[in-house]
Amino acid sequence: MKRFLAVALAVLPLAASASLPIQMSTDEMARKADHIAIGRVVKVDLIDKSERVSNDPKARTGPCMGNTIRLHVKIDKVLATTAKEFPPQVLVPLDSFMHYSLGQVQSAHEGPALPALYLLKGPSFLPVAPGKFHVGLDEQKKIMRIYATSPRAKYIDDTAHDDTAMCRNMEESMLKLQPETQEKTQ
Repeated sequence: MKRFLAVALAVLPLAASASLPIQMSTDEMARKADHIAIGRVVKVDLIDKSERVSNDPKARTGPCMGNTIRLHVKIDKVLATTAKEFPPQVLVPLDSFMHYSLGQVQSAHEGPALPALYLLKGPSFLPVAPGKFHVGLDEQKKIMRIYATSPRAKYIDDTAHDDTAMCRNMEESMLKLQPETQEKTQ
Protein backbone atom coordinates (compact mmCIF):
# COMPACT_ATOMS: atom_id res chain seq x y z
CA MET A 1 0.00 0.00 0.00
CA LYS A 2 2.87 2.39 0.82
CA ARG A 3 4.43 1.74 -2.60
CA PHE A 4 1.13 2.47 -4.34
CA LEU A 5 0.79 5.77 -2.46
CA ALA A 6 4.40 6.70 -3.24
CA VAL A 7 3.90 6.01 -6.95
CA ALA A 8 0.55 7.83 -6.99
CA LEU A 9 2.05 10.89 -5.28
CA ALA A 10 4.98 10.88 -7.71
CA VAL A 11 2.77 10.61 -10.80
CA LEU A 12 -0.03 12.96 -9.70
CA PRO A 13 1.91 16.21 -10.37
CA LEU A 14 2.72 15.00 -13.90
CA ALA A 15 -0.92 14.27 -14.63
CA ALA A 16 -2.01 17.58 -13.11
CA SER A 17 0.22 19.54 -15.47
CA ALA A 18 -1.41 17.97 -18.55
CA SER A 19 -3.91 20.08 -20.42
CA LEU A 20 -7.53 19.40 -21.21
CA PRO A 21 -9.25 21.12 -24.11
CA ILE A 22 -10.90 24.35 -23.04
CA GLN A 23 -14.66 24.25 -23.28
CA MET A 24 -15.88 27.40 -25.02
CA SER A 25 -19.11 28.00 -26.90
CA THR A 26 -19.14 29.49 -30.37
CA ASP A 27 -20.86 32.54 -28.82
CA GLU A 28 -17.89 33.09 -26.49
CA MET A 29 -15.44 32.54 -29.34
CA ALA A 30 -17.22 35.17 -31.47
CA ARG A 31 -17.21 37.70 -28.61
CA LYS A 32 -13.47 37.22 -27.98
CA ALA A 33 -12.41 37.31 -31.64
CA ASP A 34 -10.62 40.26 -33.18
CA HIS A 35 -10.42 38.56 -36.57
CA ILE A 36 -12.74 36.18 -38.39
CA ALA A 37 -11.63 34.66 -41.67
CA ILE A 38 -12.28 31.74 -43.95
CA GLY A 39 -9.11 29.75 -44.49
CA ARG A 40 -7.60 26.34 -45.01
CA VAL A 41 -4.59 24.53 -43.53
CA VAL A 42 -1.85 24.24 -46.15
CA LYS A 43 1.02 23.06 -43.95
CA VAL A 44 1.77 21.82 -40.43
CA ASP A 45 5.11 22.24 -38.68
CA LEU A 46 6.63 22.11 -35.20
CA ILE A 47 9.02 24.53 -33.55
CA ASP A 48 11.07 23.75 -30.46
CA LYS A 49 11.80 26.09 -27.55
CA SER A 50 14.67 27.62 -29.56
CA GLU A 51 12.19 28.28 -32.41
CA ARG A 52 13.92 25.79 -34.70
CA VAL A 53 11.61 24.03 -37.14
CA SER A 54 11.46 20.25 -36.80
CA ASN A 55 10.14 17.82 -39.41
CA ASP A 56 10.37 14.77 -37.15
CA PRO A 57 6.90 13.16 -37.20
CA LYS A 58 7.60 11.69 -33.75
CA ALA A 59 8.31 15.11 -32.18
CA ARG A 60 5.72 15.74 -29.47
CA THR A 61 4.07 18.53 -27.57
CA GLY A 62 3.03 18.49 -23.94
CA PRO A 63 3.83 20.12 -20.60
CA CYS A 64 7.49 21.07 -20.12
CA MET A 65 8.47 19.96 -23.64
CA GLY A 66 8.80 23.44 -25.14
CA ASN A 67 7.51 22.36 -28.55
CA THR A 68 4.66 24.01 -30.44
CA ILE A 69 2.82 22.65 -33.45
CA ARG A 70 1.70 25.35 -35.88
CA LEU A 71 -0.92 25.28 -38.59
CA HIS A 72 -0.12 27.36 -41.67
CA VAL A 73 -3.55 28.70 -42.63
CA LYS A 74 -4.02 30.27 -46.07
CA ILE A 75 -6.67 32.98 -45.80
CA ASP A 76 -9.33 32.78 -48.49
CA LYS A 77 -11.51 35.64 -47.25
CA VAL A 78 -11.45 38.05 -44.31
CA LEU A 79 -14.93 38.47 -42.85
CA ALA A 80 -14.07 40.73 -39.93
CA THR A 81 -10.91 42.20 -38.45
CA THR A 82 -9.57 44.90 -36.18
CA ALA A 83 -6.27 44.89 -38.09
CA LYS A 84 -5.30 47.45 -40.68
CA GLU A 85 -3.72 44.69 -42.76
CA PHE A 86 -4.41 40.98 -42.79
CA PRO A 87 -1.66 38.62 -44.00
CA PRO A 88 -2.46 36.13 -46.78
CA GLN A 89 -1.31 33.31 -44.47
CA VAL A 90 -1.26 33.07 -40.68
CA LEU A 91 0.56 30.69 -38.33
CA VAL A 92 -1.86 29.34 -35.75
CA PRO A 93 -0.21 27.56 -32.80
CA LEU A 94 -1.93 24.56 -31.26
CA ASP A 95 -2.13 24.31 -27.48
CA SER A 96 1.44 23.29 -26.56
CA PHE A 97 0.24 21.64 -23.35
CA MET A 98 -1.84 19.10 -25.28
CA HIS A 99 -0.17 15.79 -26.07
CA TYR A 100 0.21 15.62 -29.87
CA SER A 101 2.88 14.37 -32.23
CA LEU A 102 3.74 16.30 -35.38
CA GLY A 103 2.94 13.23 -37.48
CA GLN A 104 -0.48 12.88 -35.85
CA VAL A 105 -1.45 16.46 -36.70
CA GLN A 106 0.05 16.26 -40.20
CA SER A 107 -2.00 13.10 -40.86
CA ALA A 108 -5.15 14.88 -39.73
CA HIS A 109 -4.51 17.56 -42.36
CA GLU A 110 -3.55 15.32 -45.29
CA GLY A 111 -5.54 15.49 -48.50
CA PRO A 112 -7.54 18.40 -49.85
CA ALA A 113 -7.62 21.29 -47.41
CA LEU A 114 -11.19 22.00 -46.40
CA PRO A 115 -12.12 25.59 -45.58
CA ALA A 116 -13.10 26.52 -42.04
CA LEU A 117 -13.95 29.66 -40.13
CA TYR A 118 -10.96 30.87 -38.07
CA LEU A 119 -11.52 33.05 -35.00
CA LEU A 120 -8.32 34.75 -33.91
CA LYS A 121 -7.24 37.57 -31.62
CA GLY A 122 -4.52 40.15 -31.27
CA PRO A 123 -1.90 41.52 -33.64
CA SER A 124 -0.25 38.08 -33.95
CA PHE A 125 -3.51 36.37 -35.01
CA LEU A 126 -3.49 33.85 -32.14
CA PRO A 127 -6.35 31.50 -31.19
CA VAL A 128 -9.16 33.08 -29.14
CA ALA A 129 -8.27 30.50 -26.48
CA PRO A 130 -5.69 27.68 -26.38
CA GLY A 131 -6.93 25.01 -28.76
CA LYS A 132 -10.10 26.95 -29.69
CA PHE A 133 -9.92 28.86 -32.94
CA HIS A 134 -11.94 27.28 -35.74
CA VAL A 135 -15.45 26.11 -36.51
CA GLY A 136 -17.25 24.82 -39.56
CA LEU A 137 -18.52 27.18 -42.22
CA ASP A 138 -22.08 26.29 -41.20
CA GLU A 139 -21.53 28.47 -38.10
CA GLN A 140 -20.64 31.59 -40.14
CA LYS A 141 -24.00 33.36 -39.98
CA LYS A 142 -24.33 32.85 -36.21
CA ILE A 143 -20.71 33.88 -35.52
CA MET A 144 -21.02 37.05 -37.62
CA ARG A 145 -24.25 38.12 -35.92
CA ILE A 146 -22.66 37.79 -32.49
CA TYR A 147 -19.43 39.48 -33.59
CA ALA A 148 -21.36 42.40 -35.14
CA THR A 149 -22.82 43.26 -31.73
CA SER A 150 -19.47 43.17 -29.93
CA PRO A 151 -17.47 46.31 -29.19
CA ARG A 152 -14.55 44.74 -31.10
CA ALA A 153 -16.42 44.85 -34.42
CA LYS A 154 -14.61 47.24 -36.76
CA TYR A 155 -14.40 45.95 -40.32
CA ILE A 156 -17.18 43.57 -41.22
CA ASP A 157 -17.79 42.18 -44.67
CA ASP A 158 -21.52 42.76 -45.10
CA THR A 159 -21.80 39.68 -47.30
CA ALA A 160 -20.70 37.49 -44.38
CA HIS A 161 -24.25 37.17 -43.06
CA ASP A 162 -27.77 38.04 -44.10
CA ASP A 163 -28.76 40.54 -41.42
CA THR A 164 -26.86 43.71 -42.34
CA ALA A 165 -28.87 45.73 -39.82
CA MET A 166 -26.75 44.12 -37.10
CA CYS A 167 -23.57 45.49 -38.68
CA ARG A 168 -23.70 48.79 -36.84
CA ASN A 169 -21.38 51.54 -37.98
CA MET A 170 -20.15 49.45 -40.90
CA GLU A 171 -19.94 52.33 -43.38
CA GLU A 172 -17.93 54.42 -40.92
CA SER A 173 -15.58 51.51 -40.27
CA MET A 174 -15.06 50.86 -43.97
CA LEU A 175 -14.06 54.49 -44.55
CA LYS A 176 -11.33 54.17 -41.91
CA LEU A 177 -9.67 51.28 -43.74
CA GLN A 178 -6.86 52.01 -46.14
CA PRO A 179 -7.86 51.43 -49.79
CA GLU A 180 -5.12 48.81 -50.26
CA THR A 181 -6.44 46.78 -47.29
CA GLN A 182 -9.96 46.79 -48.72
CA GLU A 183 -8.64 45.41 -52.00
CA LYS A 184 -6.78 42.60 -50.20
CA THR A 185 -9.87 41.49 -48.31
CA GLN A 186 -12.19 41.33 -51.31
